Amino acid sequence: MELIEFDDYGSDLDESNTIEDNYKRLFGSPTKQLEWVDSLQNEFLGVKKAVSKLRTLRNKQNGQTKMLTNKRNELNIISKEIREKVNQLVQLRNLENEEVKNLKKVRKEKELRIKDIKDRLAQDPLLEDKNSLKKDLSKVVKEHSEIHSQVQERAKDAQLSHENIQKNASEQNKTHTSAQNCHNSMKSSKKAADKIHNIFIQFMNRQNELVELLNKHEGE
Repeated sequence: MELIEFDDYGSDLDESNTIEDNYKRLFGSPTKQLEWVDSLQNEFLGVKKAVSKLRTLRNKQNGQTKMLTNKRNELNIISKEIREKVNQLVQLRNLENEEVKNLKKVRKEKELRIKDIKDRLAQDPLLEDKNSLKKDLSKVVKEHSEIHSQVQERAKDAQLSHENIQKNASEQNKTHTSAQNCHNSMKSSKKAADKIHNIFIQFMNRQNELVELLNKHEGE
């Protein structure tokens, strides 16, 4: 599975970590002793600070997910348009090939007609309608030449359509692959956003607990 690069704002965090561990990772001090060990007020201020940062990181991660989703949707639209173009080209090529087939059939009939006239002239040089046959021969040879030219032109058209099909099919495949890569990255980014959100909720819950504890102590 190939991924499009994106920012993972919660790469250092882990839902299975304690709040203390994630706090240290949030602020780049995984080995530093926390100041709130013996102070609810300090812990509250630290947790509140973490909540604010986690909210920002979550929103940024959601922004990454949205960006990748939009990019994927754009690529899917382009891919669909190219696929429709390929289908139209296939229909055109098939029509051109059918035309070539029909023209070859007519050309073959002309060839048989030419052979027949030549055979008749060769078999009896004293034919009364010899001049008429020669005129017919000249006419059929000309028609054969014109049809032969049409066959060549239509065959070129069909070949060009075929090459365009291959070119666009390759482009569509690349676009579809890019869209799929965006989709895979979007899912990874969403998973990262969900992780940050879950850790955010953990800190929010702890913040609410600390508010209750602090209010309780103030009331005593």
